[in-house]
Amino acid sequence: MICYTGEPRLSGINNWEIFKRHIDGDADLFVLFEHIRDSALHMRDALLANDWMRVAETMRAAYPNRKRLAPTITTPQMDLLVEKALVSGAEAAKVCGAGGGGCVAFLCAEGRKQDVERALAAEPGTEILNWQVSRDGLVVEEG
Repeated sequence: MICYTGEPRLSGINNWEIFKRHIDGDADLFVLFEHIRDSALHMRDALLANDWMRVAETMRAAYPNRKRLAPTITTPQMDLLVEKALVSGAEAAKVCGAGGGGCVAFLCAEGRKQDVERALAAEPGTEILNWQVSRDGLVVEEG
């Protein structure tokens, strides 16, 4: 499920902070990039294997690395929503985009999506987004 946090996105600030650290040669940032790269590779393998336990484990492991990229990747509201979701049946969370507000995606345990939605919808300003995966992707027709 995906939840809009009710807070505006300030992704440019996060992106600049990370870009600046990269230009400055911040060794810790390069290590974080390697962890994030490895998480993406593990996620691909888990998804191709249809191994949802490993998908959840990979998301859980990746979340702290992304939070460490910049101090405003998450906000106190986002942290609260993630905490509420995890105790309500979410297996893992992923901040969408560059964070700083906006949306958080949650992988919910089987049969627990409605519990997570209910818990998050009770928070002021949040909105549960109605979405679905497109199995066809983008289709362009000429003419």
